[in-house]
Amino acid sequence: MLDRKGAFVLGFEGMSCENWANDYQADMCGDGAVGDFVGSVVCRQQKPLDPSTEGIVYGWIGPQRNRDEHPKCGNFDMGHLSSFDGEGGPAACGFARVGMYTPA
Repeated sequence: MLDRKGAFVLGFEGMSCENWANDYQADMCGDGAVGDFVGSVVCRQQKPLDPSTEGIVYGWIGPQRNRDEHPKCGNFDMGHLSSFDGEGGPAACGFARVGMYTPA
C-alpha cells in the first residue's frame, strides 16, 4: 500500500469523511523506528453544511514524536471541495505533499 517513500493515497465513500481522522487515528501510529502517518483528508461536499460521505486521504510518514508529549497518533489536515476535479485539473491534488505525483 505504501510507495517506497512511505506515502499513500486512499479514496473512500459511504462513510463520514469529517470523522475519518478520528475513526482511524489509532491505525496511524508509528513506532520506535518510524514516525506517525500525517497528511490531508479531502472531503467532497456538494452543499455547504451537508455531511460528506466520500473523500481522498493523502498520507505519508511524518517525523517521530515523543508519545508522552503527543499522545494522539497522526496529524491530518482537513479540506473540503465541491468537486475533486475542476476545470483547471484535479483540484484535490493540491492537498497532497509536495513531490507526490497525482496523475491528471
